[in-house]
Amino acid sequence: MKIIPTLKQALKQVPDAFSCYQVDLICRLMGALIQTRSVNLKRLAAALSGSAQIDSHYRRLQRFFSSDLSPQVFTQLIVQRLVRPGKPLFLTLDRTHWRYGQTHQNLLCLGLLHKRVSIPLETCSLGKAGNSSTRERKQLLKKALSYLPLTQCCLLADREFISREWFQFLLRQRLEAVLKFALRPERECNRRRQGARRSHIDYIW
Repeated sequence: MKIIPTLKQALKQVPDAFSCYQVDLICRLMGALIQTRSVNLKRLAAALSGSAQIDSHYRRLQRFFSSDLSPQVFTQLIVQRLVRPGKPLFLTLDRTHWRYGQTHQNLLCLGLLHKRVSIPLETCSLGKAGNSSTRERKQLLKKALSYLPLTQCCLLADREFISREWFQFLLRQRLEAVLKFALRPERECNRRRQGARRSHIDYIW
């Protein structure tokens, strides 16, 4: 797999981020993820290359994911590779929610769109069921805008992420945004007749 040597070289260039052991495991893990299309550790352990037993691979993966490795290291790599001066950047805001037993896994995620795939940059565990609050969205977006060039960014979001306070925040940031939400056709006609002022926010419905 041609991508593995490139990944290994990129990981080694991050100072003091990964040990040789971690670099080797991450590269093999990428191959296993592509092969199995699963995040189940047992399946990944069975797909890892090498002479070790599956149980040994499984324990190795458990130790890796229970370590204190920061996701920000990968964000740094993504930004270095994909962000270029003057290149438009499309950010996606989305939420995923599932249950593991009685525990809600509800994640708010801000991603960078690349070749029709959204690559996560920042995530926030909401620790509850239901939608995110405006405060949680603002915190997530501010994190990303601390290292992304604002003038190159455009935010894409679904109808879940609407509120007056949220719109006002986006306008204050002068961040271009395309938001999808339901709007009655007669309201849109009235809005156009009244000559609504052009803003940085466009919408589709």
